[in-house]
This record gives sequence, C-alpha cells and structure tokens, in this order.
Amino acid sequence: VIGKYLWLLVWPRDLSCDYSYNQIPVAGGFAALAVCAAAAAAAILCYRRHKAVCFFIAFFFAALAPASNLAILIGSIMAERFLYLPSVGFAGCLVWAIYRRPRMAPAALGLVCAALAIRTYARNIDWLDDQSLWASAAKVCPASYKTRLHLATALVGPKGERIDRAIGEADRSLAILDGLPDDRYVPQAYAVAGFMYIMQGDLLAAKNKQWYQK
Repeated sequence: VIGKYLWLLVWPRDLSCDYSYNQIPVAGGFAALAVCAAAAAAAILCYRRHKAVCFFIAFFFAALAPASNLAILIGSIMAERFLYLPSVGFAGCLVWAIYRRPRMAPAALGLVCAALAIRTYARNIDWLDDQSLWASAAKVCPASYKTRLHLATALVGPKGERIDRAIGEADRSLAILDGLPDDRYVPQAYAVAGFMYIMQGDLLAAKNKQWYQK
C-alpha cells in the first residue's frame, strides 16, 4: 500500500475515491519494501549533512503511520485522503532535489505545477455527480466490491431506469465478495442487490418470479 501511495505521488494518473476489498492484493510488494528500505537508509545517511532530507523522509512515514494499519487497524486499507499530510514530506524532498540545480529549479517547478493543475482540472470532472464519480472509481479499481456497489446504486433511476446495468454492477460486487467466510460478508451489498432484484421483478409486465426468487 505504501508503494502505491508513493507511485500516486510520482504519477497521479489513475485516482479513485475507494480501494476496498479485493483491489489491493495480499501478496507481493517486494519492490515497494525495497523502496521503503532505501528511503530509511537515505534518511540515516542524510542525518548529518542534509538534515532537511532526513526530516522530510521521517515526516512522511510518521504522518502516514496512524493510517498505515501497521499498529492499529483503522477499517480502511488505503485511501488517497490519507496522503494529504504525508505529501508535505514528499514535496519537501522534491523541492530539495530540484534546488540542487538552482538554474533549473524555476522551470522544473513550473512544469510540475502545470502538470498537477491539469490533472486537478481533469479530476474535477469525475466529481460532477455520484454516477461519474463511481464510474471513474470502478474503472480505476475494478476489483473493489464497494466501487461496483456504489456504481450500481448511482446508476438506477427512481423509475427503474438503467436497472439492467445497475444489476450487472451489483452482481459484480457480490462476485468479488463470494468465497469470503460468512462473518466477513458485507450485508449492505446483499441488501442493495436484493432491492434491485425486487425492483426488476416489479418492472416486468409479467411479474417475473425468477427475480423475486433470486
């Protein structure tokens, strides 16, 4: 997860408001572990000669620690909002690195700011409404049960518009949860799917019992 955070800070192309089960794989992450170890080593090496670098690296990990699930489980494995404070440490290291070449600093920082401004503008389009937000999240995090579930809720209209698409997303959410122990199931996912099955049965002219049974 920390590796994914660092990559988002370097290349924030794909953003999502949710990273629920089963978007983050349990296994793997060896490259990220190596990067974290290298960062810790850099902080130690810079302690005397470049105290600012040491401070900013330590600040990043200290600010991220309460939401890292390493000591305390907080109920959310990953969320971009958890990066708000740690990003200050990352930005400090970035500025230090850029100003090692003072002549290039203004152009480099200007380019970074322009790129981030463009990304921010494009990201705002995703937040126009619930449907656009969860459609974007489902595209970036297709294996998250929650992005599929909320997209299903956002798709269905008050009179059953787009109910077929909504049911498809609800079914994908249930498929992601399938196989978990009973005590790990998410009741909300089944409640939403059941409501949509009933709605589909009510909408059909013949009152198709198949949907009620489902």
